[in-house]
Formats: sequence, structure tokens, C-alpha cells
Amino acid sequence: MAPPRARLLLAALSALALAGCSGDSAGTTGTVPTQAQVAPSSEWSWETQASPDFPRADGFAYLAGVRAAPHGAGARHPRFDRIVLELVGDAPSWRVGFEAPPIVEDPSGLTVDVEGDAFLRIALHPASAVDRTGDAPEARYDGPDRIPVDGHVVRELVQVTDRDGALTWVAGLSHQAPFTVTLLEDPPRLVVDVVDDNG
Repeated sequence: MAPPRARLLLAALSALALAGCSGDSAGTTGTVPTQAQVAPSSEWSWETQASPDFPRADGFAYLAGVRAAPHGAGARHPRFDRIVLELVGDAPSWRVGFEAPPIVEDPSGLTVDVEGDAFLRIALHPASAVDRTGDAPEARYDGPDRIPVDGHVVRELVQVTDRDGALTWVAGLSHQAPFTVTLLEDPPRLVVDVVDDNG
């Protein structure tokens, strides 16, 4: 159970209903969704969260961009860091939760270094950064698979899996902190907010 101070912080943050961040953001393409574009689909929690249909087999989403809006100067609500996976195609099923190190790349089995002391695994299914339906693979996401983030909680985003319809990124955090997840549509975007509970 969360300590009293943390419970009060979570209650206050829930009242913000995933309020949007402005200012600079790390990553590629697009803009970070604002408060008007985001409605909460889950509660702030340290526990793993997932869509009811994860892992879903039908439909397909392609990664188009990855962005992070860190806590800092210029943010309207500097209590959380926001991660956005921008997609095209169908909205995928998803699962987000903490993972103990080592972080392993699939399918190589190699250990991946991710900056941080806590690690949040963000899994989408079915999804990919590459369209393999044609004669030759076509990259739908041409950004980096490792993105540094100058946040107070989120330190780095790293892609660790893209195979057989499974697409996974890991967020390296300064410490384990509660988070919430929202799936937007038209176009599909997965929004993960991580609380700066030391702020």
C-alpha cells in the first residue's frame, strides 16, 4: 500500500485527469497530447496495467513516432513526465508494468543497458515499427531506438522488441514511481504518464 504522502499526491494528480504538458519534448514527430485530447483510462498505480484484450491478434498498428515531455521549466503541470507512442493503423492492445533488470533484447537475448534505477516495460500487440506485408520490409518509424530524456523521473526510452507482432519499449526511470496509461484513437497513441512523486 502507498504511504500517506504518496496517497495524497496520487489523489491530487488523479483530479488533474492527465492534464497535458507544454514546452519542449524529446523524441520524434508530432506533439504531446493536451488535456483536452486525453481522458483517463486507468488509475495512478505502481501495479502492471493492461488492456483487457492483451495480447490481441487481430488488426495491426505501426509505430510512427516516440516522444517524451519531461517535468521541467515550461510544463504547465510539472508533476509528471509524459511518454507518447504515436501509431498509424489500428489501435493495439497494450501492457505496461515494471520489470526487474537485466533488460533483455528480443530475439537476440542480449542484455540492454538502459539508464535508470527502475524500468517500465511498455508492450504493444499487434504492432511493429516495420511494415513487412510487401515484397520488401518498409520502415514506418525511422527515429532512434534509444532516446535520452531530460526528465526528473524518465531518463531514457529504449526499444527492446520488434518481432512477431510484439513491439516493446522500456523507459528507464530515476526511481519506481506510479503511472497511468491512456490509449487514444484517431490517430492511435499510447500515453504513459509517470508521477514525479519526489516533486
